[in-house]
Amino acid sequence: MSYLIGAMPTQIRYYILKIIFFLCLAVNAQGSNNHDIEKVRDSIENFLVKASNSINRTELEKAMANIIIAKDLAIDYADRISRARTNMALAKLYRELGDSEKAEEEILNAIRIQTEDKYNSSLAYSKLIYASIAIELDKFEIAKNSLNEAELISTKEYNKELEGAIKLYRGLLELEQENPK
Repeated sequence: MSYLIGAMPTQIRYYILKIIFFLCLAVNAQGSNNHDIEKVRDSIENFLVKASNSINRTELEKAMANIIIAKDLAIDYADRISRARTNMALAKLYRELGDSEKAEEEILNAIRIQTEDKYNSSLAYSKLIYASIAIELDKFEIAKNSLNEAELISTKEYNKELEGAIKLYRGLLELEQENPK
């Protein structure tokens, strides 16, 4: 049976997986709505982890299928936090594909959602990702502003790991400005 699914086109596999997933959710839907949304978030997170692993292995078609399923679930359940996370995953995928403009569009969508929802911990990471994309696109002033905003958020949250990454990207920004392509 599994060899049949592996031979199917990606679009068909996507819809089959989506139907199976929704059937599983319907069967397991017990308890409160809060409990259900946590199950959905866990499922979305699993799809995003699979997508990230696929990107790391350069299996980009699999990554896209997993991200699309995660995004559809987030939209179906009106889960804005997960929608922002899927936008972040899409930005990562588009960067891997070499499409910095689409990556920028997706990360800006994530930032918009996170800003509206005041979801600061992810917002700081999104700002950092946006800065790195802006550096790739030679938008140095935008990169500098995004790094400043990420630093401001990380200072409020006192996130040492993020502060280190910000310093790293500040150094990269300086190098890129000194040595244009």
